[in-house]
Amino acid sequence: MLVILLESLRLFNKGKFFHAHEQLEELWQSYRGDDRPYYQALIQLMVTCHLLSENRVTGAIKVAKRATNNLKDYDNNIACVDIVQLLKDVLELLKIASELGDNPEQTTDKTVGLKLKLELSKIRIKPKDVVLYDDTCFLCSNSIGLIMKLMNRLGLESLGINSEFAQKILKLPKAHKVQEIKMFTKEFTLVSGVEVFTCMLSRIPILLPFLYLLDLPPFRSIFKGSYRFIAANRYKFNAVKDWLLLKKR
Repeated sequence: MLVILLESLRLFNKGKFFHAHEQLEELWQSYRGDDRPYYQALIQLMVTCHLLSENRVTGAIKVAKRATNNLKDYDNNIACVDIVQLLKDVLELLKIASELGDNPEQTTDKTVGLKLKLELSKIRIKPKDVVLYDDTCFLCSNSIGLIMKLMNRLGLESLGINSEFAQKILKLPKAHKVQEIKMFTKEFTLVSGVEVFTCMLSRIPILLPFLYLLDLPPFRSIFKGSYRFIAANRYKFNAVKDWLLLKKR
């Protein structure tokens, strides 16, 4: 399923909107996750761009409205693409297209049509970094909650390993079978363990000196050893959560 998704994104970014939507529709038809409307919206935005490339403005507006309706209950971290930015870009295209009127082939203002084609050639689906953490672990969930307040500003999202995206698209094992934190990067690669933290630190320029320090053999060895110990014993921290809940009663 991941192969289909990535091929669809590749085709879209090459301006092949119709072929991109056909690829993703194959995934959508066989997908039965709770977030199925999200992928339908992604397909609809691709169709909108295809219709605009053919100057079919009225049809494009109708399809875009359906996509907006499908996305109303979702945030931005369901898959590896920046769906919010894509929606903004498509709506901006519709503003330009609306200047063409219902019969764009009869418009006398050729500059509007040229502007639309230029903007369509620049539209891209922007991939996102997605951190996949053990959402059954008290320590992991709380740590990620603190870190993500900062990382969200840098375009990085977080999802539990038990999420639909991790289970059905990436086909990762259940959380209790995963020994290390994962990240699906905007370069479409899956990294694990300390490499996840390396990727996260590399997104923050001010922390690059610290990243270079961690690359030195003694520090890297300590970092890896500490991480592996915590990862292997992470469920023991759930006892802390149980103790806190008992204290509150």
